[in-house]
Amino acid sequence: MPLHFKYTEEEIISKLKERDQKCFADIYDHYSGAVYGIIYRMIQNTVLAEKVLSETFIEAWNNIENYDGSKERTFTWITKIARRRAMQRRKIFRATSKSTQSNQPTGEKSISNDTPFLAVQQECSLTNDQKQIINLAYFESFTVKEISKRLLIPQGTVKRNLRMGILELRKLQRADRFPPPEM
Repeated sequence: MPLHFKYTEEEIISKLKERDQKCFADIYDHYSGAVYGIIYRMIQNTVLAEKVLSETFIEAWNNIENYDGSKERTFTWITKIARRRAMQRRKIFRATSKSTQSNQPTGEKSISNDTPFLAVQQECSLTNDQKQIINLAYFESFTVKEISKRLLIPQGTVKRNLRMGILELRKLQRADRFPPPEM
């Protein structure tokens, strides 16, 4: 995303609520690359990611009256929509791909997991709490307060487990990118 954007958050909200199509096009140009990246990482399918991206911005346009700028920034609101839509599409995509995979030979392994971590979960040392909190925060777009209420744990514990889980995932990512040299 470029460093300078010509609209402030307040201007974005007011112009979108006035149905300013030029402002909306500028917002799309400004945010679509980052939002597409989030969607693609969740879905891992270019065609579906593009569909979800367009659905996300259409939903944002149609539901701008429901947006409360005092709670979150525009980009955060749009990414929440994108994550929710990507989760819905991924569930449908998994269901259809599982039915087509039922014909695969019994010797092949297929990873089936209810959480979005898939194979990464098996390789890293995240606790079950960390996995659950990361899943709720990043893939279901829950806030720290909502996670705290849902899991009946203090918000500080949610924040700590979220941070520790992210640090653990970063270690795993660095290890994948920079494997130790072979001797």
